[in-house]
Amino acid sequence: MSENFFHANVTQLISKLELLNLIRNICCHNGDLVDISLKTMPKVSGKYRQYLNMKNGNYPHRLAVVITVLLDLMYPLNDKYSFKHLERIFNSLCEILGNDFANKSAQNMGFKNKKIITFYPDGSDIYK
Repeated sequence: MSENFFHANVTQLISKLELLNLIRNICCHNGDLVDISLKTMPKVSGKYRQYLNMKNGNYPHRLAVVITVLLDLMYPLNDKYSFKHLERIFNSLCEILGNDFANKSAQNMGFKNKKIITFYPDGSDIYK
């Protein structure tokens, strides 16, 4: 069932859910998500590779990976869900230090640059 619905086997689905549980716990205890560095990585779909700040061919162990997991789990449940609020938060975080540091902030979160922090729910491609 998990393979048909979430395009992941049971082990991968559990790994993604454990990651979201970790993020939930960090949020509940007022932890810092912007600078998070993951020790255990879930399997990241190859379709996100071009949007992430890859280093030596490896996915970033940063917040951007958490967002890819959230998107992979959310779209099968509700493909019309709007990520506009989340998009505004990321853009605000990137612009706090001014335009000169916007791309640097996005890269620190694991994204390739600020321009790609735009989510849309049609599922064909997650970023513009």
